[in-house]
Amino acid sequence: MSTLRSLILPPMATLAVGISLGALGPLLGTADDPVIHAMHVVLSAGWSWAALGFGVGITRNSLAQSAVLAAFSLLAGVVTYYAVKSHQGEVDETSFISKVIFWGLFAVILGSILGVTGKLAKSEGLLSLPFRLIIPLIALFESSMRLRSEATTQGQVVSTTWEVTRGVAVAAVIALIAQAITSWRSRASADRGENVLTR
Repeated sequence: MSTLRSLILPPMATLAVGISLGALGPLLGTADDPVIHAMHVVLSAGWSWAALGFGVGITRNSLAQSAVLAAFSLLAGVVTYYAVKSHQGEVDETSFISKVIFWGLFAVILGSILGVTGKLAKSEGLLSLPFRLIIPLIALFESSMRLRSEATTQGQVVSTTWEVTRGVAVAAVIALIAQAITSWRSRASADRGENVLTR
């Protein structure tokens, strides 16, 4: 029974999270409340979708599971996103099919890569640091790009949301690097202590 549950629950959970992300982004975009609109901006951002694939990878115990389930989750999100957009009248039937195919393929390819990246980020040591930095760096790049190109034309809420996102991304990069260096120094000190004791 537990084996069956372990086979069924991960795909169902990733499906549910992907559908939730895909639905919430466009649904929250119709609200006038600034907080809800900020949530819409965050949930519709590319870095949030990347974080979903990465997060799925972290939760799995094998590279294959990480790749497949992350791709599955992002694909479910893409289909849901455009289904909601179609229901809202923002995407017609022909455009719906082409967008789902294009972004669905992108989700499968990128999702697989991000799933594997998430799994590799779980390993110990400095070698895992580049993998851990992927999502903050994506958020930093996207927020900087959005602030340069479009945020100023979309109002204060959007601009502030991207400013906060950039600030959090910078803080996350610094914290992850500091944590990796501290952990490496701690292990190096422990290894030196063991070497002294064994002499």
